[in-house]
Amino acid sequence: MARGNAKVVISQQGRVIKEVLVASGPFRIQDLDSAVSGALDVRVEEADGSVQRFQVDTATIPYLTRPGQVRFKLAAGRPSDWQHKVNGPMFATGEFSWGVSNGWSLYGGGLSGDDYTALSMGIGRDLMALGALSADMTQSRARLAQDTQQGDLTG
Repeated sequence: MARGNAKVVISQQGRVIKEVLVASGPFRIQDLDSAVSGALDVRVEEADGSVQRFQVDTATIPYLTRPGQVRFKLAAGRPSDWQHKVNGPMFATGEFSWGVSNGWSLYGGGLSGDDYTALSMGIGRDLMALGALSADMTQSRARLAQDTQQGDLTG
């Protein structure tokens, strides 16, 4: 809590991650990169010159996204061997997560290659101090030799 207008400096292992000015009272920083996790050092520099220091533990919970935000990843290419020679079929993959409301997220993704395709979708719930809970379904299809195998929904 800031006792007056203050500068908040958030760092990790000596590296400054974020600096922000806050008004008097409780404050919340919600725009840190999702890759930031672990112990964060917080320094609150008050207008009168006094300084408060404390640590906050944070973690990124897969598939959970802040309300109204969308996260996604896309990739495509061909695998390579240890000598960086392209070796294998073309593939593409992607995933997304949408923060529906405070604590709820919808997510999904897919993977597709010459002989394999998989799609998944699910929902996640932040249970605060108890952790998180999620449920998802995946549908996959593989072409093996002269036959096509289709998987069932799994969760």
